[in-house]
Amino acid sequence: MAQDQAASSFRVHLEPLTRFATQLDHQLGAMDRPAAALAALSQRPLPLGLFAEGDALGRQHHAATVQLMQLTQAIRDALVFTAEVTRTVATQYQRFDEAVADGYRSVTGG
Repeated sequence: MAQDQAASSFRVHLEPLTRFATQLDHQLGAMDRPAAALAALSQRPLPLGLFAEGDALGRQHHAATVQLMQLTQAIRDALVFTAEVTRTVATQYQRFDEAVADGYRSVTGG
């Protein structure tokens, strides 16, 4: 958004908003590979051996994997939310612009 000093209003450039939403979609897609790797890590125990230190390390590894999965999901959720908000804002501004244009056309007869 850029402030138009002459009219004391705001101007919204829709193209950068839609490009930003598309970039967020690409970032969301890029999250699939690490999420799948973490899911695979969480489902199989590490072959560390049957001794106390190996068992403790396995539990720590599993806990860290679960934490990373939760973090990855939080990032995915944030990306989805941000993309949806960006698209909603762009769509609403586009509708507003079209309504204003239609209003001008009805007044001017063109």
